[in-house]
Amino acid sequence: MDGNTIDKARFLAKIRNNPQKYSREDAYEYICQGVFSKEELVDIYGVLTPSALNRILFYPHIKDEQTPLPLSPLNMEEQMISGDIDVLFWGVPGSGGKTSFLASLMTLVGHSESFIYRHDSIDKNIYGHYLSDYLSNNRILPATDQHYIQIVNTLLKHNETFNGVSFVEFAGEQVAAVAGNNVNDGLRGGGICPGLIKILCNNNKKILFFCYDPTNLKDLLIGEYESFQHIGQSDLLSCVVSLMHRDSKFMKNVIAIHLIVTKSDVWFNHSLERSISSIVDEGGCGGLFLQIDKLAKDYGINKHLNYKVDPIPFSIGKFMMGDTYEFDNSDAKKILKIIEEDISAYNRGKSKLESLGLKLNKFFNS
Repeated sequence: MDGNTIDKARFLAKIRNNPQKYSREDAYEYICQGVFSKEELVDIYGVLTPSALNRILFYPHIKDEQTPLPLSPLNMEEQMISGDIDVLFWGVPGSGGKTSFLASLMTLVGHSESFIYRHDSIDKNIYGHYLSDYLSNNRILPATDQHYIQIVNTLLKHNETFNGVSFVEFAGEQVAAVAGNNVNDGLRGGGICPGLIKILCNNNKKILFFCYDPTNLKDLLIGEYESFQHIGQSDLLSCVVSLMHRDSKFMKNVIAIHLIVTKSDVWFNHSLERSISSIVDEGGCGGLFLQIDKLAKDYGINKHLNYKVDPIPFSIGKFMMGDTYEFDNSDAKKILKIIEEDISAYNRGKSKLESLGLKLNKFFNS
């Protein structure tokens, strides 16, 4: 093996282990200028799969493969179903992983009789269908519309009983708007869109997922136009958690809290030696993780998990150079199981309270 071959092998190994650093345009240029042959990329060094290679050649820019995500034809009142359990995703603008996280769950809808759309017509479930289609075809999802709240209404069966579960998605810019609120405004002040305020104020029980992306090192903006602040991902989410901590009216309806660490295929760096703890150490997010854990403990949430919020690694599949990937729903299935367990624990607790109420009523009326 000559020196050039050794250098090329080292460079390709670097690309394979850090694919997020090489854009679609970088990949397209490497291929078209003959820096690497198709055989080297696919067969010899395993940097790309055949389908990923073809996607790069057919779509030199990510925007070439993207189409705008549709808006639901249902209005907010039709989508907000009283008595459902609302699942809310909290993450930062740009790459918090919220949409990919939701899309992975949408790929599971309808694959069994235990997880189905609430509405019969396709047009009422159009957003969920689009998300599923993007991931099933290994396409990069476009940014979430900043001005709309998307709700996907589903039914999730557990112990022979269907539970209404509404998955609520809102842009990271809305999360930043919440983070920019002052203490007196709480979760519902500032520039938050009215639809999100309605959801935060309704009486539905809620499951919260905080999405943390360890590869996102960008500064983010919060606050009003003339008083913008530049802060990191951990600090932005920490502001949201602090406001939740002060908002007992909102927190009384929260039945579970989870922390998702996204893009686990990238930060594991193809080595099992890397762990969540190393991400905490390198990313400086330990304070945020402890803060979320304390939020659950202080409000008695996650009793079925000993009141703990353990970070959960999550990936939508194997990512490769050029923002390409091969979708894998393994982690989505684990998350759906977690949601089932949350609802099951809530229902058990509710049944015990109802049983106790009947016993007390019988005692005092006997």
